[in-house]
Amino acid sequence: MLEWSVIALIAVSVVLVCVVLAWIICARRNKRKYDGEVAGGVYVRKNVRYTKNEEITDKQGNTRVSFREGDIVLERDGTYTVSKEGKILPGKYTVLLADENMGEVKIRLGGLVRSFPHNSDIVLAEGDQICAVSANVILR
Repeated sequence: MLEWSVIALIAVSVVLVCVVLAWIICARRNKRKYDGEVAGGVYVRKNVRYTKNEEITDKQGNTRVSFREGDIVLERDGTYTVSKEGKILPGKYTVLLADENMGEVKIRLGGLVRSFPHNSDIVLAEGDQICAVSANVILR
């Protein structure tokens, strides 16, 4: 017969193995959320965001704006820092104007203010500071 101390040691070992397995499974699920598709044609791999070319026009050629999961809204006069652990990941984004009556928006990037038309591309690097100066912007 086994002594009670040996039975207790075996039971604690089994519980410990179950906890470690559960932790590994949770960590792998969280990793899948970041390594994969986060929006239509937008992928994140190793904390860097990559975008496939995607048309933002309808059949008649009119521009359309839709908010999707994974899109980032830059509020007017809000300053955001690009980082691998932050809200905005480094990578290529498409600039979409939240106001359909505007033709372009002014964005401060790296201390300089530039105009970006609707559906234009912008590349953000680690440590960049970005600010929408004239209106709210959606980054896809």
